[in-house]
Amino acid sequence: MTKITKTLFAASLLLISYVLFRLVDYSKVMLGHPLSNIYHDIHGYTPQLFFLKVCGFHQSCPYWYNGIKTFIATPPAWYFFAYPFYIITNNLFIAFYITAILIFLFSFLAIYYIGKIKLKSRLQRLAFFAFVFGNNVTMLTLRMDRLPELFAWFFLIISFFIILHYKDREIAWPFYLLAPMYALTILSYHGVGILLSFIFLGLFLVKLIENKTEAIKVALTGILGFGLTAFWSIPLLLEAKNLFISQTSLGAEAWWDFAGNYLHFTPIAIIILPLGFFIIFYLYLKTNEKTNDLIFIAPSFLLIVLFMSGLIKFIPIIKTIFSNIFFIFIIILISYYLLNIKFGKLNTNFAKLASVLIIVLTIGTIAISMYNTPLYDTATPEQRNVAELLNYVDEKFIIAGGLREIKSNHHAIYAYAPIYNNLTTAGGQYPALKDFQYLEDLDALHGNFSVSCEVFSSFSDKLNVKQYIAYGKNCDWLSYCGAKLDKTIGQACLYSK
Repeated sequence: MTKITKTLFAASLLLISYVLFRLVDYSKVMLGHPLSNIYHDIHGYTPQLFFLKVCGFHQSCPYWYNGIKTFIATPPAWYFFAYPFYIITNNLFIAFYITAILIFLFSFLAIYYIGKIKLKSRLQRLAFFAFVFGNNVTMLTLRMDRLPELFAWFFLIISFFIILHYKDREIAWPFYLLAPMYALTILSYHGVGILLSFIFLGLFLVKLIENKTEAIKVALTGILGFGLTAFWSIPLLLEAKNLFISQTSLGAEAWWDFAGNYLHFTPIAIIILPLGFFIIFYLYLKTNEKTNDLIFIAPSFLLIVLFMSGLIKFIPIIKTIFSNIFFIFIIILISYYLLNIKFGKLNTNFAKLASVLIIVLTIGTIAISMYNTPLYDTATPEQRNVAELLNYVDEKFIIAGGLREIKSNHHAIYAYAPIYNNLTTAGGQYPALKDFQYLEDLDALHGNFSVSCEVFSSFSDKLNVKQYIAYGKNCDWLSYCGAKLDKTIGQACLYSK
């Protein structure tokens, strides 16, 4: 067993152990709805799974924002996957955790069995899974409840290995499985689907140079894959101009966005991860016979350069992809090409250095994750007091003034209310479902009361708000504006207009 082999085994063992530790900790999600604002996107996912059951797909649903059309802007694949588990268990949070376990299990099996196409040894496949799923970015994605995104990575990885297989071979019928894989990636998390498109484009360029007939097959497969999303993507495109999703500036960050805070993980990773990819890919080319890899990787290479430079922020559509998604995409490429470097062709000292770096980076990513990504939390007594007030709500309500002082927010309560109390609200957790003007009006009610009582009352009428939940000093403001006190629990209060 060579030194690099021992290193890969040790690194894989450490990272997979860490994945198991995080999955065990994540089982706390089954205890019920978290009410904090710390690393939680579950506030947007479990309610929509609930809406799928009670309202249906692409149907009017009254619970959020004075009524929404379900899944008009939400990629639905994970919800369809989770729905049977929700029906069987009759528990959103048990279903949520089951799908988390299955995504990691299915990803491991896909890498182990389909990955043998390009990663010949079991250790290579084990290490690929460990590097892609055991790093601090993926663990943060899990901690933030982003199961639809993790579901999309599962399909991207399958697609990646199929594409690699046919990059150097004549296209045969199994290749066309890429069409549903591409569709499922988009339907799970469209940002990941966009990145898969760049890998698809790399294959198209290779075939265009080598065999134009095969290039046409690749193009038609991609078109067919996108066509399979038509039941969701066409309604989205038709409605997009009326939704916040078309007007948001949220998305990829540039290193200069962190002026004065360059020691933050994100700006460091924006520079270090692309540099790592460039170095690893160079070593891969150096130790492998000249192939078409340079052409294949060109679209992804250009994308990574744009991301590293910050120019990605000026490119339509792509600029809406969050930085962490780019990070995982780059980690997938680094992991694949690293595991295919022929270290025997490199200087012995360099191979020793590579072994040390792999161990250092493995320990480093676990340390960063433990420091930067808290363990899963459950509701505090103060947060439960706010949620308990929902038992006394009988009109359309909002959270007035925010809940930051108890480390919660309106999103958490808006997610809790329909599931546990069957309540409707003028607010919601998924702004992509509503237009920008509506959200601006809503923000005036969510804000720290920078408007007058008259303006606050006017916005309440406009959004059909009849009751307010607040906390601490925000209760005093509601009283000052003439609202009627209905109930207090601790420092939490419920007022009527």
